[in-house]
Amino acid sequence: MHRGGGVVRVLKLGLKGAGALAILGCAAWMAGALRFHPVFGAATVVVQIVAALLAGGAVFGLFAPKLRPALFGFLGAFACATVWWAQIEPDGNRVWAPELARVVSFRRDGDVLRVDNVRNFDWRSESDFTERWESRSYRLSQLKDVDLYAIYWMGPAIAHLIVSFGFEDGQRLAFSIEVRHGPGAEYGMLTGLFKVDQILYVAAEERDLFTLRHWRKDDPYLFRTRMTAERARPLLLSYLEDGASLAEKPRFYNTLTTNCTTEIFRMLRALSPGLSWNWRILLPGYFPDLAYRAGALNHAYTLPELYERGRLEPYEPPFPEGAAFSAMIRRRPPAPSPRAVRRAPRPSEAALGARKAGWTSLAPPKEAG
Repeated sequence: MHRGGGVVRVLKLGLKGAGALAILGCAAWMAGALRFHPVFGAATVVVQIVAALLAGGAVFGLFAPKLRPALFGFLGAFACATVWWAQIEPDGNRVWAPELARVVSFRRDGDVLRVDNVRNFDWRSESDFTERWESRSYRLSQLKDVDLYAIYWMGPAIAHLIVSFGFEDGQRLAFSIEVRHGPGAEYGMLTGLFKVDQILYVAAEERDLFTLRHWRKDDPYLFRTRMTAERARPLLLSYLEDGASLAEKPRFYNTLTTNCTTEIFRMLRALSPGLSWNWRILLPGYFPDLAYRAGALNHAYTLPELYERGRLEPYEPPFPEGAAFSAMIRRRPPAPSPRAVRRAPRPSEAALGARKAGWTSLAPPKEAG
């Protein structure tokens, strides 16, 4: 009996500890929400202090019955905060940064797609550019392949992903799912959690997207996927439909749930319908690893070999335009095989460890053996 009572006390203590952590997490979220949405104006700081005091009292209230009113007060304040939070809607009529100012639109006439607001900026630096928004026509019957860019900009776990659709006439239409913000603003992990920025599907020329990343000193890689034209067509239409829908129904960007990786996950679903959710979805730098394991990339090569051959730097401006640019950056990345020539072994632990540690040389470590 004595031993059983000790176990119960330990369990109760553990539950109270978990409750304390939950209260502190909720308090941190409330503070962040009020930081980015100061609904009380100058008095917002006072409200944040009161919420922090209530949170402290609630934590002690878990262990001291006399302070239980503070716990109930905090729970009431948190309930009010969640109701207020649910009422915050995105405003699509804000003033946007020039490169994020337009929403893609399209019309379909049988086999022909007419796409408007295709971005084709001439970037002379990250802040010096000539705006060009164009209209393009594509034939769905000429869609032939889908490629994936992984743009590394903050270590091996963080990357921006771009999908590029190729046509038999040499045209390509790329989609970059971006954080839509105002002039001069910059993306931050925290703003992506607190309904500050919105999501935008940028339909663009490959040269536009690559040149901007060149001036940002990012580290781009190109992977040729094995997606068939039959599966690529509905994927392209879904990108256009979702991108165009943001004109009428804007959506908030969310660092965890609505970002470039979670949106592109459906590309893998198109290749492997039975693919289940994976933790790599939350770390976009590992998306090529996930694509490789799902059979979306060329298994005639190991994953480290695809990284080595797919690295797109160094290239120096001026860059050719149109089909010439697309051909230039595809000289080294291996073309997708129609089927897996051989089931390449998974990268060794040493190779994956080196990849995750972050390498910057032109040739990343290859598999051992």
